[in-house]
Amino acid sequence: MGLNERQIAALLHLTEHRRITNRDLQEIAPDVFTLLDDGLAYVKEGDKVFSDPGGAEGLAGFPDGMLDAVVEAAEECPGECIFIEAE
Repeated sequence: MGLNERQIAALLHLTEHRRITNRDLQEIAPDVFTLLDDGLAYVKEGDKVFSDPGGAEGLAGFPDGMLDAVVEAAEECPGECIFIEAE
């Protein structure tokens, strides 16, 4: 199947827990997501947290090395609310 380590971990997590939470998203890509007091995972870029998404102001950049983790998080997001826009 050719899965990377993070994908294998996500599948094992799903098999055991039958769900992936916002906290799990933060664990998949901690440099890209952070949890706020409301219990939801939000995209972050450096110290800036994108807690009010929408339009161009809601787009965050991330390091090229995080692409696989960001794609995985988008695929596993329980709310299907992570969208990736390629440049």
